[in-house]
Amino acid sequence: MKFIYTRQFIKEYKKLPQDIQNKLKDKVKLLEKNFSHPSLRIKKLNMKIGSVEIWAGSLTMNYRFLFSIYEDYYTFLHIGTHDILNK
Repeated sequence: MKFIYTRQFIKEYKKLPQDIQNKLKDKVKLLEKNFSHPSLRIKKLNMKIGSVEIWAGSLTMNYRFLFSIYEDYYTFLHIGTHDILNK
């Protein structure tokens, strides 16, 4: 599996507190090993970009990340507080 980070994701990531940035690094490693790990709280959202489904994962109870999966590519789209689900 390969990870791609959009410009928007990187921009949002840089604005996060350092502890949340570190959490993302840990969660990406976990995602790579076990997509279904309970602490990731992965769920498929009821939205798509074209035909590609959007997924949400949890960093903490307050911070989320949105991503898509296409073949063996995970594309990280947004990261932030729970309100990113409204983007």
